[in-house]
This record gives sequence, C-alpha cells and structure tokens, in this order.
Amino acid sequence: SRPHENCRPNALSRDTKSQSESLFLALSLSGKFVINLLAKSERTELVKAMRRAEYNPGDEIIAQGAVDNYFYVIESGTVKYYDNGTQVGQGLRGDCFGELSLLFDRPHRTAVMAEGDATVVTWKLDQNTFRMFLAEYSRKMETDGGIGAALYVLKSVPVFRDLDEVVLGEIANELVPAIFEKGEKI
Repeated sequence: SRPHENCRPNALSRDTKSQSESLFLALSLSGKFVINLLAKSERTELVKAMRRAEYNPGDEIIAQGAVDNYFYVIESGTVKYYDNGTQVGQGLRGDCFGELSLLFDRPHRTAVMAEGDATVVTWKLDQNTFRMFLAEYSRKMETDGGIGAALYVLKSVPVFRDLDEVVLGEIANELVPAIFEKGEKI
C-alpha cells in the first residue's frame, strides 16, 4: 500500500513543528556525522525543513533496489529492514535511515516497511534541501579555507576539546573528508 502524505517535500516547504518535536529531531540528528558537519544554526534550519510523513502498518516506505532521495527520522512506531525478504533489523523512535540518500543517488540495499499495529510517523528530509545546506557549508569552507568549519567539528570531539587554537588549527589543516559505508573497514 502507499503512504499518506499531504504533499511532497521540497526545498522551500516547511512543516510547523512544536518545540518538543524540534528538540526530538535535533537530538535524533545529533549523532549523524553528515548532519554534524553543519553549523548549529544550519542544523536548526535543517530541522525546520523536515516534513512529516505517516505510514500504515504494511506500507513499504522504501523498496529494496529503489533510489529514494530522503532521509528519515522515526518519531513513533516500528519499521523493519528486509534484505531479499529476510528481516535484518528494525528501527524505533529516534532511529534514522536513508542517510546516504542525502549524498548519493544509489539503490537501497534493503526494503523498509512500516510494521506493528500503529501508524508509523516519520520526519523526512529530501536530498535537494540537504544539498542546499551542504552548498552553504561548502561556501563557508571556501571562505576561510575550511579552517573555521574544521575547528567547529574538532571542538565537538571530547579528546580535542581542551587543545589550544594553534594546535587545533594545525590539525584542521590536515583534515581530509572521507565517507565510509556501514561495515567497511577503515
């Protein structure tokens, strides 16, 4: 069956969120590396850009092998992940899926299904909107040679937090972005 959605998300639309919904989304996104690259103000705007979507039990949210350009945060309900019909995991409140869809146009390796007895409520962000935020981040990186953004990321890591600005600046000059797939050896 098909999900019920009032309208398709786009870069200019915003769903009104309560303060508790915004806080929930900010906390759910806080551990995501790709999201943490953005400044706090940009993350706040990103949360504002997320759109609510509801799915009935049994709805296929993402078909295995499909290219889906959305990143999802589960607000309520349960989703299950299937690889060729075999359940390989599940997601609950606060869990996220589809992160790589923000960066790449790739087929999904698993299907994602709404499960249980209740409607699954998600908040989702489309790739185009995320790329607008990423373009702004990249523009800021070019403006200061990337040092400001890199310092921001380094200061958020506990082991680097107490180092002085000069040392952090030297480390920041040596940073090179890299993205790894789940299960890939680093």
